[in-house]
Amino acid sequence: MGSVAYTEPVVLCVSSAHPLVKRDSISYEDLADETVLTGAAPDYWREALIPAHTSSGRPIPQGPTAVDGTRLLAIVAGGEAVCPVHAHAPRYYGRPDIAHILIHDAPPAAGP
Repeated sequence: MGSVAYTEPVVLCVSSAHPLVKRDSISYEDLADETVLTGAAPDYWREALIPAHTSSGRPIPQGPTAVDGTRLLAIVAGGEAVCPVHAHAPRYYGRPDIAHILIHDAPPAAGP
């Protein structure tokens, strides 16, 4: 990886109708109770955002696959899955049917 241009929090992209939207933040432990979207991102990127297990060892269920942002947003808005993303995502992909919740125990995301 080259030089790092930014670091920022990780947020969970969820349907605005999802019960988690009532919370200010969640932990990766909460993802063990959710279906998490997977996708075409490189393995190292996906593994940095979506661990296979919580820190207590609970598996994080992986669900539908999205190969692009349009499909990701449709799956999340429809309530089929949730997806951790970099905190800048709402600035570029904000929609009224999508909410973003801080994952307080996620390591900071970094980008080129």
